[in-house]
Amino acid sequence: MRPKYKHLVLSVATASLLLLGLFLLLAWTSSVARADPGDWFVKPGGSGSACSQAAPCTLLTALGKATDGDTVYLAAGTYTGSGTAAISLTRSISLYGGWDGTTSTPPVRDPDAYPTTLDGQGQRRVVYIARETSPLLDGLRITGGNATGLGGDPWAHDAGGGAYIDEAAPLISNCFVYGNTASQVGAGSGGGLYLRGSNATLSGNTIMSNTASSALFGYGGGLFLTGGPGATLCGNLVQGNAASTAGWGYGGGLFLLTSGATLSGNMVVSNTGGTTSRGWGGGLYVWYSNATLSGNTVQGNTASAVEQGYGGGLLLSNSSPALSGNGIVSNTATLNSGSIGSGGGMYVWESRSFTLTNNLLAGNYAHTAGSGLWAQGTSTNATAGRLLHTTIADNRGVGQGVFIGEYSTLAFTNTIVAGHHSVGIHVTAGSTATLQATLWHNNGALTAGAGTVISSTNVTGDPAFVNPSAWDYHLRAGSAAIDRGVDAGVRTDMDGDPRPIGAGYDLGADEYTPTVRLYLPVALKRRP
Repeated sequence: MRPKYKHLVLSVATASLLLLGLFLLLAWTSSVARADPGDWFVKPGGSGSACSQAAPCTLLTALGKATDGDTVYLAAGTYTGSGTAAISLTRSISLYGGWDGTTSTPPVRDPDAYPTTLDGQGQRRVVYIARETSPLLDGLRITGGNATGLGGDPWAHDAGGGAYIDEAAPLISNCFVYGNTASQVGAGSGGGLYLRGSNATLSGNTIMSNTASSALFGYGGGLFLTGGPGATLCGNLVQGNAASTAGWGYGGGLFLLTSGATLSGNMVVSNTGGTTSRGWGGGLYVWYSNATLSGNTVQGNTASAVEQGYGGGLLLSNSSPALSGNGIVSNTATLNSGSIGSGGGMYVWESRSFTLTNNLLAGNYAHTAGSGLWAQGTSTNATAGRLLHTTIADNRGVGQGVFIGEYSTLAFTNTIVAGHHSVGIHVTAGSTATLQATLWHNNGALTAGAGTVISSTNVTGDPAFVNPSAWDYHLRAGSAAIDRGVDAGVRTDMDGDPRPIGAGYDLGADEYTPTVRLYLPVALKRRP
């Protein structure tokens, strides 16, 4: 860390020498007690004033001393606070959890062995990050947050139970954000984290069992992102969150509003939009956003547990995102077969232009329409989408691979449509599906509906997937999809392997190679 300097201006030479000697002695003593100028050490109940390794202070004392660029090491234990947030970060400092409490240099950290918890005690937000700052948080447990009565989102809903990030650019890594609530009395946004106008980076975090609202409408059980240049989320686990446990829920795992965020390599699993009422977007809800989603696993999410559910895995509304290499599998529109359930894997509403490349939609469930994908526009805002190298397979319930509603035009190129007992693609009157190079296998019917279907280069035969029961939809040798596609301008497959390999382009999300990697491994449990 950078040194801190003091300037001594004295008029008497003798006094200068004496004071200089004293200054050097104090500086030497400080270097023994402190690992590095600008490093601060804390523990629960700390009483030191120097905040050194030998004499740690309280966290609030260290935060009052630290300046931009400083580092605060937190020993194991639980840290609480008062007011509206357990801690407020107004400077660009680094907070590291898991310090072992010893005087070893450099400081020894192990967040698993020495868990460090920031606790809102169910009475306040846990972390508030102020504007125009870029702090770092690593190896911390953030829990017990409650933003009831604090407001903070565009609709004046309570926001950010675990952390509220206000036009800041933090790096949050290897943290466990769990058991937080945005609101317990009204509508809430971002049970775990709320990012407003932020270009934050979130990497390697577990965001689990958070709730946006336990009383009314809820938006983004795990995270809510809105505005700004666009946050980056990579390698995070978003699991078991709920948008609402009392009213309508939107985005059980994540809610994106006017966001250009980039999401890559995340696992969004077992989240629920509405647990007691209607739900939209069990895994993600993307609204008026041009986000980029690549290489994510969206699995086992539910839009609604009891009532109408739309978009078990993912819901796009008025958005123009780019999706590539994602696995959208085993999601459910609604668990109640007596209610409306549409778009088991993905639900698209009034999105003028979206592009899907190398995506897998498999094993999703809807009992009303669109087991795999449901898409529709309106007379004033028609839906249009391109699907390139898509595998749509084994979607259940009503047994439709794709349902295209009114005012919609979808173009499919190099597609596999397989394993739907009702129909592969249903096209409603007034809408159009253009199909180029499609492998059809084991569907009740290829197409249905009164809409327009323009089809060329149809292929039949077994796609020979490696292991569908384990969500492995790579191609095996002898697949009817190998070398049967056209050049759609796509040069890699879902794994990043080059296209084409062999005599031509393969249909679906995978380009066959003799050595096949397992597809998007899903860890449904991760230890904090």
